[in-house]
Amino acid sequence: MKNINNIYCTILISFLSIGLFAQVDNKEEVLFSYNDIPVEKSEFIYVYEKNNLNETDLYSKKSVEEYLDLYVNFKLKVHEAESLKLDKTTEFRQEFDRYKKQLAQSYLNDRQISDEMIMEAHKRSKEERLVSHILIMCPPDADPADTLRIYNEMQDVYKEISSGVKSFEQAARIYSEDTMVNLGYFTVFQTVYPFENGMYETKVGTVSKPLRTQFGYHIVNVEDTRPAKGKVEVAYILFKVPKRANEEMKDQIRERAYMVHDSLKSGASFESMAKKYSEDKSTAFNGGRWKWISTGEALERFEKVAFSLEKPGDYSEPILTPNGWYIIRSLNKRVIGEYEEMKSELQRKILRDSRSESARQVYIQKLKKEYGYKDNQTGYVELTDRIDIGRLNKGNWKVESVGEINDWLFTVGPKDFYQKDFANFIAQNQNRKEVKSIRNVIKRVDWMYDAFLERELLRLEEAQLEEKYPEFKRLLKEYRDGIILFELTKDKVWDRASKDTLGLKEFYENNSNVYVYDQRVNAKIFNCKDAATAQELAPILIKREKKRKKGKSHKSMSILLAKFNIGSGNNKNVSYEEGTFEKGQNEIIDAIKWQPGISRTFENEDGTVTIVLVEDLIDPSPKPLNECKGFVISDYNDELEKTWVKELKEKYEVKINNNILKSIPK
Repeated sequence: MKNINNIYCTILISFLSIGLFAQVDNKEEVLFSYNDIPVEKSEFIYVYEKNNLNETDLYSKKSVEEYLDLYVNFKLKVHEAESLKLDKTTEFRQEFDRYKKQLAQSYLNDRQISDEMIMEAHKRSKEERLVSHILIMCPPDADPADTLRIYNEMQDVYKEISSGVKSFEQAARIYSEDTMVNLGYFTVFQTVYPFENGMYETKVGTVSKPLRTQFGYHIVNVEDTRPAKGKVEVAYILFKVPKRANEEMKDQIRERAYMVHDSLKSGASFESMAKKYSEDKSTAFNGGRWKWISTGEALERFEKVAFSLEKPGDYSEPILTPNGWYIIRSLNKRVIGEYEEMKSELQRKILRDSRSESARQVYIQKLKKEYGYKDNQTGYVELTDRIDIGRLNKGNWKVESVGEINDWLFTVGPKDFYQKDFANFIAQNQNRKEVKSIRNVIKRVDWMYDAFLERELLRLEEAQLEEKYPEFKRLLKEYRDGIILFELTKDKVWDRASKDTLGLKEFYENNSNVYVYDQRVNAKIFNCKDAATAQELAPILIKREKKRKKGKSHKSMSILLAKFNIGSGNNKNVSYEEGTFEKGQNEIIDAIKWQPGISRTFENEDGTVTIVLVEDLIDPSPKPLNECKGFVISDYNDELEKTWVKELKEKYEVKINNNILKSIPK
């Protein structure tokens, strides 16, 4: 069995909750059943709300019915997997044990984050601060003497600013080693934790004392504060402006943007306009829908306009940015939520943030207390005194070198650990990168002792997770169902779609009108040594093109260009490339009018001149299978899954209680 893809399993888990979230009660209202197995209304409501947190119209009839259909299908698939005993195989057991280990690690990480740290992040999330800084670089592993020297230099800079000898701006110009002094508005999680502490703990209008980050020493200048804007979900229509566009083309693109804007004002659907006109293919197919953005996550002008839209559905005038012209639509707005509704999200962010290390140390102290940690300092000193520092420094220290000592070292929970246990840990870990980075060998041994103790505490806690925390047991059940469903779907859908070449070919042929090229152009791009050469070449190309169009005999391009390149050596006076191009594949092709003939000239920075011969415009047409196979396989997957679900519904009778369905909260 191959390893499960983590992302897919996460998606599967969003459905998993059978028997875990609702107590079975004779009085429970059964929403539906499959193969006479009941599913209660409360269970469905739990998973529905869990997976539709951002739904603007949470209990609309359409939303509930669509999700019910998905949930029924999910239940049928899991039931089929269980009937095939996919949860009894050796491969499943190995896979499940691996995931149990991963889940335990993740769960232990989650429990390390204190409420105090989450509350701090929540408080800061409500405020954005305008900051600038002075940085003198100092790497984390700098020599102590250099670190002290840089710190003292920064203290002198701070004294100059705080005493008024120099303004912050003057000091920044003289001393800062970061050319980007003005950083803009920041909020929580947008910079490293020590810097964030500095900007929130410093009063507006003042500067911080020197603070240390992994980059060096900073002085933070807090210029302004404002309430956090929250987040806005946006869609957009983009009209790209090619880098080589002339003023005429720029005007045409602007006019196209305003033409679409006029259509929107006349009642045209934003989604249909985005699909038809937007030149960002990553969003156009989805009606222009992009994502939720907050401060600092988009182009400055884009962000300003997006947040200025007052209510969902509002759209902007066309705006020009470095990416081109945008028409932005607000889909939804989210203010900074209350603590309880944001707690889980903040916890996840803290785990990915540098502040997680301090949280980890607090958690270890908690476990030491909970499991009755006791140590024997005499035994620790006896062992460390026998360690050959020279060999340890070289990374070739041996356990045998300490002799026969094996006194008690510490106790956690029911287990005692001895000197030999720690000695083995030292031997196994003495060459780890983080160990070798500690220059002082005594501190290196102390660090390994802390790491050894931490490992054993976490192992003990991991063994207790299912007993101590019912939610962990629930999550294991979810993973179990995810694994067996993955295996069954792989067999029934994914492998068939990729291996069934005849079925894939037939599916493609029946749906070839879906996989089409956009309009394309056959063209030749000529790079000439100067304008005079381009001017001389153009009529020759036109004459040759007329003959080609009429089917008359004409010179090959190599012969035609030979006279231009006589005596030019390796640096040809005229070179060219040819091909079939779509929009977005070549900036020169994007910047010309798509009409047969010779394009305008482009003057390049090196003095050369480029012209384009447009030969043919090619209307949209089906792509050959080899050029769209990935998309076809994906769609074939969907087709196979629909067929499979239909078969399952014929095999296992599904009954839906419409009266109960109607009673689900609106």
